[in-house]
Amino acid sequence: MEQRKQTNTEYKLIIQARPDLKFKLDGDSSSKFKNILKLLEENDDVPMVFLDRQLSHPSRTEKIEDKFIVSNELGANALSHAIDECDDFTYHIGLHYAIEKLVVNVVDIEIFFRVKLFRHALLNESNFDDDFNHDSLVDDKNLDGYVREYLKTIQDTSILKKEIERLR
Repeated sequence: MEQRKQTNTEYKLIIQARPDLKFKLDGDSSSKFKNILKLLEENDDVPMVFLDRQLSHPSRTEKIEDKFIVSNELGANALSHAIDECDDFTYHIGLHYAIEKLVVNVVDIEIFFRVKLFRHALLNESNFDDDFNHDSLVDDKNLDGYVREYLKTIQDTSILKKEIERLR
């Protein structure tokens, strides 16, 4: 929001995303994108956040897809304000609450792209299953030494590759 204020730039569509994602367009991306643009044109004065609930895990009713958030500029501002207003913001449930309860217009759509975490892609390429415990990883935050929890904390791809090799 600050950057938009400083540059006096307005955006029709904003994608807020984690930096460790690979984006891929799917076969029907063009028509899905056009649907979003049509909704934006019809509702240009209404804060909107777009959710693709098909991406959320069905057993987690209060946990929405959190790797990215798609909105219009007013929706991004409203969400930012809503998060600031939440007294006890815990990420997944707080994000769900902020979007569902505090943003004016939540629109269920099919998102025009798919994402994959770099970590997942690297694990697949390395044919490495991270669903096990390792004694060297036991600490105050990872009491069982669960490899998957540990690998989630690594942000550097070269370090992640080295750790995958070490833990084989």
